[in-house]
Amino acid sequence: MNEDFNRQHQDIRTEGGFKYGDLPEYVDYGYLQKIARMNLAVLSNLASSAGEPEDVIMLTSALTNKTTLKWNAPKGKLPSGYYVLVRETTSPVWEKKIFVNDTSATIAYSKDNYFLEYSLQMPMDMKV
Repeated sequence: MNEDFNRQHQDIRTEGGFKYGDLPEYVDYGYLQKIARMNLAVLSNLASSAGEPEDVIMLTSALTNKTTLKWNAPKGKLPSGYYVLVRETTSPVWEKKIFVNDTSATIAYSKDNYFLEYSLQMPMDMKV
């Protein structure tokens, strides 16, 4: 299904006997119902998901080639785990994703040579 520019992005009007614009008689209500249900399911899943980790810090006191991150679990629903995203400082894209199911992680990547996503990502828990 493609856009019909005689219907979409038009002011409602009649020219030469042709009706322009988004009018109820041209709506595919079955398709609209499917899209509305999908949007509702996505919003419900997002609303019931866990919040973001809080107070994320990188410990820098130890002189080591490993990196230690610590954070507090979000309030409310707890996630099943977290992903720490890693990339070299010269890379524009994330290169590694490390799963952690605790509120701290020591990973074998130097804080000097790699950029770590401190906010962390939580896996999508499809359980509602």
